[in-house]
Amino acid sequence: MPLKFYHWKEHLRSALEPLQHGFAIGLETGDFSYSGYCNQGYCLRLFLTGIELTEAEREIQSHSEMLERIGQQTALNYNRPYWQAVVNLQGKSSQPDLTLFMLKRE
Repeated sequence: MPLKFYHWKEHLRSALEPLQHGFAIGLETGDFSYSGYCNQGYCLRLFLTGIELTEAEREIQSHSEMLERIGQQTALNYNRPYWQAVVNLQGKSSQPDLTLFMLKRE
C-alpha cells in the first residue's frame, strides 16, 4: 500500500491510482478499515499534489461521503481538514474558523 514511503521514490501523483485500487479492493472484500485508510491517503495526496481546487473539493467531498456511508469515522475525521482547507482556499467559507462539520450541525 503506497502510504508511507512511496513518494520518496515516485512522484506523489503516482500513488493516487494504487490508493483508489486499494479502496476498491477493501470494499470488495469487506475490509472497510483498509478501504477507509486508502481513501484517506488518496484525499491527502490529492490535496498535496496541487490539483485545481474545485476538482479537489469535489473529489474529497465525494470520498468523505463514501467514508461516512461505510462507517469509517476515523478516516473521515482525517479527511475533514483537507476538505476544510480546500473550501477556505477558495473563499467559500463564511466562517473559516469553523469546520464544515460544525457548520452543518448548526
